[in-house]
Amino acid sequence: MTDKNLLAVDNMHTYLGDSHIIQGVSFAVPRGKVVALLGRNGAGKTTTLRSIMRLVPPRSGTISLDGHSTEGLRTYELARRGLAFVQETRAIFPSLSVEENLAIAERKAANGGGWTLERIFNDFPALAERRNNGGTQLSGGEQQMLAIARALIANPQMLILDEPSEGLAPLIVRQIADLLNKLKSEGMTMLLVEQNFALATEVADDVVVLGKGRVRWTGTSTELRAADDIRHTWLGV
Repeated sequence: MTDKNLLAVDNMHTYLGDSHIIQGVSFAVPRGKVVALLGRNGAGKTTTLRSIMRLVPPRSGTISLDGHSTEGLRTYELARRGLAFVQETRAIFPSLSVEENLAIAERKAANGGGWTLERIFNDFPALAERRNNGGTQLSGGEQQMLAIARALIANPQMLILDEPSEGLAPLIVRQIADLLNKLKSEGMTMLLVEQNFALATEVADDVVVLGKGRVRWTGTSTELRAADDIRHTWLGV
């Protein structure tokens, strides 16, 4: 029987040096759903994502992907098992062209079809126009689109996105939101960290609010919009 949760985090504790950053965080991401991690700066959102990807391995607790523990796995092994991480830094290769950035990450879908270079350029027309341009010749919005497209062309089970709209113009933020909604409609499972409250609650089915390294609230996006006390106390909105 398939586990309904694609990702499950249980009682995770993560330290940076002597600092106890993540203090017993637990939440799950159901298959085909979008979960947003929200919180003020310093709440532990990015560290939570980096712990899941084992870039900063947690000291205790369990993380399960597709019903199997990720204990002892390295970041590249998690990628092979279907976790694609779009980092806040975007981490594209500046010396490579758009097409080369995509080609280096391409992984065929197990059941055929899936995301191919042709489909990427069809769904990301701005990247198609810049396919021969180097990473440093792209705008911030184009770099973000490339980072997401590069994650998709690996045909992952799940996308993990850290602040995909940060620093982008409102028009580009709208394009990012439209893209995430399209992926959601196609059944892509996503875990999203996002400071833009409107974007996050538009895209996410469920929300986990972090504060000072702990889960302070969980519920649906609709419930969070109505929870004035939670929003004021832990999000400042």
